[in-house]
Amino acid sequence: PAIYFGYTNYEELCSAVDLIGEIFGESAAEYIDSWKNELFSTIESVTKAVENIPENEKANVYYINGSTDGGLYNTFGKDSFVEFWIETIGARLITSNYSNVADFSAEELLLLNPDTIIISGYIEHTYKEQILQAPLWANIEAVNKDRIFTMPTSFASYERFALELPLLIGYSANR
Repeated sequence: PAIYFGYTNYEELCSAVDLIGEIFGESAAEYIDSWKNELFSTIESVTKAVENIPENEKANVYYINGSTDGGLYNTFGKDSFVEFWIETIGARLITSNYSNVADFSAEELLLLNPDTIIISGYIEHTYKEQILQAPLWANIEAVNKDRIFTMPTSFASYERFALELPLLIGYSANR
């Protein structure tokens, strides 16, 4: 038997973790409780640390999904896990107004002019180099301020929105 979890947001992740507990019973309960406590504690701590950031001082973040070869405009928008994560750390996801980011383009990125770029995935360093070498990106505030961040990897990349979620939130809140 196999189980596939296709969660796309925070609530669905918590439901998936609870389901794992139901499936594996008491033997998993201690691990699940420990992980959930770490996650809730991290979210609470970070939320408290960023709650007084004035709206006009919040970072405007553009996220690039480097887990696929979708290019520099492969991102996420409204109601995504990325939006939850970015808002939790006291920043704004610049693509939050987009329900369908498949149509996001270079022109829209230039208009939104993010002050921070976060790139994830196995080709994140390739994407960072592409950004640094592309004339189109030269006027983006994040590029000019050297605020392009790649995500560390443990068992999986921090931004895979699973067991690494407490690490992701803690790490990126300090950027």
